[in-house]
Amino acid sequence: MRRRSPRPSSPGALCWTWTVCALAAGAAHAQEAEQHAALDAQLLAQVTPPSLAIPPSAPIPATAPARGELYLEVTINGASTQQIAQFFATDQMIYTTPGELRDLGIRTDDLSADANGRVALGLIPGLRYTFRPERQRIDLQVTDERRVPAALRNASPRPPVSASGTGLVFNYEASVQTNSPTQYGLYSEQRFFYPGGILDNTGTAYWYTNQHRYVRLDTSWSHSDPDSMVTTRVGDTISSSLAWTRPVRMGGAQVSRDFGLRPDLITYPVPTLAGSAAVPSAVDLYVNNVRQFSGAAPSGPFVINAVPTINGAGEAVIVTRDVLGRSVMTTVSLYIDSRLLSPGLTDFSVEAGFVRRNYALNSFDYAGEPSLSASLRRGITDHLTLEAHGEATRGVYNGGMGVLVEVGRAGVFNFSVAGSAGNGGNTAPPPNYYGSGFVGGGFVPIGVNTGIVNNGNPTGATPTPGGSGVQVAAGWQWRLPDVSIDLQAQKASPHYSDLASAEGTPVPRTTYRATVAAPFRVFDLSSTASASWVGLNDPYYGNSKIGSLAYTVTLPRSMSLSASVYHDFGDTKNTGLFVALSFPLGGEINASVDVGSDHGKPLFGAAVTKTADYGGGFGWQVQTSRQNDVQQSLAQGGYRGKYGDLLATVANVQSRVYGELDASGSFVVMAGDVLAGRRIDDAFALISTDGVPNVPVLHENRVIGETNGAGHLLVPDLIAYEPNHLAIDPLGLPADTTVATTQLNLAPQSRAGVLARFPLHGFSGAQLLLVDPAGKPLPPGTVLAHQGTGKRYVVGYDGLAFVDDLRDANTLQATLPDTSCEIVVPFAAKRNTLPTIGPLTCKPEAR
Repeated sequence: MRRRSPRPSSPGALCWTWTVCALAAGAAHAQEAEQHAALDAQLLAQVTPPSLAIPPSAPIPATAPARGELYLEVTINGASTQQIAQFFATDQMIYTTPGELRDLGIRTDDLSADANGRVALGLIPGLRYTFRPERQRIDLQVTDERRVPAALRNASPRPPVSASGTGLVFNYEASVQTNSPTQYGLYSEQRFFYPGGILDNTGTAYWYTNQHRYVRLDTSWSHSDPDSMVTTRVGDTISSSLAWTRPVRMGGAQVSRDFGLRPDLITYPVPTLAGSAAVPSAVDLYVNNVRQFSGAAPSGPFVINAVPTINGAGEAVIVTRDVLGRSVMTTVSLYIDSRLLSPGLTDFSVEAGFVRRNYALNSFDYAGEPSLSASLRRGITDHLTLEAHGEATRGVYNGGMGVLVEVGRAGVFNFSVAGSAGNGGNTAPPPNYYGSGFVGGGFVPIGVNTGIVNNGNPTGATPTPGGSGVQVAAGWQWRLPDVSIDLQAQKASPHYSDLASAEGTPVPRTTYRATVAAPFRVFDLSSTASASWVGLNDPYYGNSKIGSLAYTVTLPRSMSLSASVYHDFGDTKNTGLFVALSFPLGGEINASVDVGSDHGKPLFGAAVTKTADYGGGFGWQVQTSRQNDVQQSLAQGGYRGKYGDLLATVANVQSRVYGELDASGSFVVMAGDVLAGRRIDDAFALISTDGVPNVPVLHENRVIGETNGAGHLLVPDLIAYEPNHLAIDPLGLPADTTVATTQLNLAPQSRAGVLARFPLHGFSGAQLLLVDPAGKPLPPGTVLAHQGTGKRYVVGYDGLAFVDDLRDANTLQATLPDTSCEIVVPFAAKRNTLPTIGPLTCKPEAR
């Protein structure tokens, strides 16, 4: 049995009868017992519900002595706790400490201890007791409300985050195009990581006919603290944003809450999934008829800390089964929305610096005026989350508030209002404005100047200068297993402005969307149908009102069919229709065919693809398509290896043929070694086997490679802040190698490397065949003592014994039942072998 709190230091100190206990402890507690006796009358005089306390007629069995200190076995509701707890007895009452009660799983948050730090058991609401001195036991009857619920979970608690190593990562993506003339490009990242943070720089170099330049993209230093969930960043960053605000790129400093540092933390409200078991029982949790947890619960109340993997409405069923197979089912209605914050949880971000301009075109183009941006979210209740956001720069001052409200199973409503003041900053239309979308093959966020000259905006309209204005947004999201509805609308007055508009990217006057989707089954096939209506009134792009319908069905043999149609009821009046079919061809080869029409012109495409295996290998793709009267065809072949990826492409566009070769990978400098590998975008580990080469390494029970000549291997693609299982295969180790551990669970920091060390050491040992002077094997159990090292060994069957730490000359002393003898063991070390030496004769010791 476990023993909690301070205990006697020797078995003799444990009192086995009440009389012995009283005699042993009576003198030490005489004065204390007199104080308790004076208090007992007052305690018993208080009015206590009879169902919650021992009847006054028999507070303690008559055979009990008047006072003493006890160590008793404890049962709760008839089940043994396997614990011995400390109690104090007087003539009328038994006491214990709040700490002992908590160790027994009994709530003490509403109890007050006396001057000696103790609580009277008979006056605890929801608890009754019976003292059994003949068994040195106390039986407690405790209501579920008084007990601390047992926490059931799918996984073990979060492991401590592994300390970051120190090193340098160099990522690269190189490209060569056989245009006329040949063009070269190189994207690179230099990342220095150490326990105090990460220093990172990215950029792109171009080698064109008339252009040879390097453009810096982002440079920053960052530090993350998993305990406080706060990330500090200095350098280039992207400002925080809410659903009703817009982010901008900035150069400066940022302090923000990062819930990603704690993957085990559930940030949104989850209904309490609790129950109670009269006896130890098996517990299963089903959410929408899918089992999501299975475990065992002790007797008493329990709480299941398994997060339902749904977003929207659902139903949870808790099933408990005892040893006799009797089941009890409890049903709980759910509505989960990950946009809400749990009560008391706060999310925030604050940025100060200068807005970035001409990103990806100029290395150091920043606004001349400083800017400030801040966002805040706070969970008030399970059904209410408040939001706030503010921005400021010269000529623009913006602030607003929002709210998300869950209305039971009726969904979540959101509402926000923001206002701006000032002269609007730089509201002149930028000649290079493209808005949010793809520019030159890359995605450019809202509010970022690309530097690409635009020959006028599509509508020819001039935006209204920014300044004082208001923006209002509202929406409703309702998700059920059978249907989901999402309605959102946002409208801004003509002069409403923010940081992005201060740099020339105006705020859309109106945006709205309505989406309805429903899954269903047709001929026992899973299908989904959806309808949407999206509108945008933009100062540059004019008025768009696009309605669309879509349908997707999963067909037998892993095939899928999708169809969609859209029409722009706004300025363009365009209509499009698309139908696509994808199907496997066997093995790892998949094919797809799509046809349709857009802007009144036919579309067609077909592709066959084989994806390279993650562990390494070849992949390829052939594709042809026709769009906007342009015929395109291409063939690609790729190879994924342990040192990176290669991709070769040959394309034909309108009878013009060109080729391209791409290569990506990384170099890592760490632990005194330089290693090549695949591109490393997140956490990774460097395996070290203390210089032992060719050791097989496993990641999540999958062999990923062997250590190099220095005993190192790179393991990319680890999940930051979550346990990652790494191991070595001991069967691949040399026979003369000892290993302290073959498995490690590491929780690395984001974008940093961690050293996973498996200490391996060689030893000089052998298996000895030992015989007595008559040539018979020494009997099993014979003890051997190495006279040089003092180590002891035991002889097994057939006279065999394993002895390590052998020298060139060794003497072993064997102790037999009636005598002793000596064995001389010559030894010549040989690498990677475990020899058997013998037979060796145990000769009588010389006198």
